[in-house]
Amino acid sequence: MKTSTLAQSFVLLLAALLVFCQPGFAKKRERVPLSSKILQAKSVFLDCDCRKEMAGSVRSALPEMLDWGRYQLTRDRNHADLIFLFSMNPYLGDYFTRDGPDRRPAIVDYTILTVIDGHTGEALWSDWKRWGYMLVSRASRALVHELRVAVEGKLQLDSESPSR
Repeated sequence: MKTSTLAQSFVLLLAALLVFCQPGFAKKRERVPLSSKILQAKSVFLDCDCRKEMAGSVRSALPEMLDWGRYQLTRDRNHADLIFLFSMNPYLGDYFTRDGPDRRPAIVDYTILTVIDGHTGEALWSDWKRWGYMLVSRASRALVHELRVAVEGKLQLDSESPSR
């Protein structure tokens, strides 16, 4: 085997390893307990801090929100108990303090849903899907569905536990 062929094979192998072993998302997800604020909230504002490739996130999540029917949707973030923020980058806790949309570089490879306290800006829950830009719509809807399952499961567990 020629040295150039061996070098090309090594470079391809290295590139494949870099693509499939991204350190930021390679860790196993740890499920955070649901905040009581999520369970007690009445209203939600849907927001997308995304580029045009992800602009359909809110529109895609809307049918799942309407089917769920747990929260009243509001058009004004100032009147929402919760903010469902769809993004490509992890939330920095700066929803109310930043000036404009997130300008950090990102590849439209991840769809992240962060549930934010509408009064304090605190992140209450977050999850992500690595489904690529072609499946942003499905990822957005699936993330809302997973939150729905978690909330309904928590409420069921709470109702089954003996009262003190």
